[in-house]
Amino acid sequence: MIPLTTQEQWEMSAIKPIVMVVLSSMLVVACGDRAKPAGGVGAATEAPDPFAFAVEVTLSGVARQQLDASAETVVVAASYFGGAREGVAASELNDVGLIDLGRVEVEHAGEGSVLVDGGAVRRYRLGLVEGEPQVNVNVYSGRRTSPDNILACDMFQDGVRVAVAAPVRIACRLLSEADADDATL
Repeated sequence: MIPLTTQEQWEMSAIKPIVMVVLSSMLVVACGDRAKPAGGVGAATEAPDPFAFAVEVTLSGVARQQLDASAETVVVAASYFGGAREGVAASELNDVGLIDLGRVEVEHAGEGSVLVDGGAVRRYRLGLVEGEPQVNVNVYSGRRTSPDNILACDMFQDGVRVAVAAPVRIACRLLSEADADDATL
């Protein structure tokens, strides 16, 4: 029998497939995405979306109890729009003479901070708008347990710049609470 060289022993070895898998895995990991630095020199900086903002939803005690007990949700709806520039075709306007820029609904479990990410804004329509784009924010129940909205909530409407500058605060209570308050006036 002819003695095997080290190379031949390696090729016949059962260890070879294991070593190849480990080396391949190391190569994949080395070539994959790397974590971005947390800050400082070399940190990747992404500009925040100029249309993204936070909405801070608060519920009355009674509303919180009812939503918790029924697993009902809240929906934050943001509609972006603006006044039309002079000369914009009537076909570009909505039914109240404004330029629609997009609408987004974010469903959330109860109260808390909700991020409206701005992704729904149709940026290609911004050239049709005169002045600053506006946003209207409404909050209502998710209609998981009832076909009707059960919440009476504040609303917000102002320039997008105002919404982005600080969280939009929306307070909600049950419609039945609002009706009782109205009856005592």
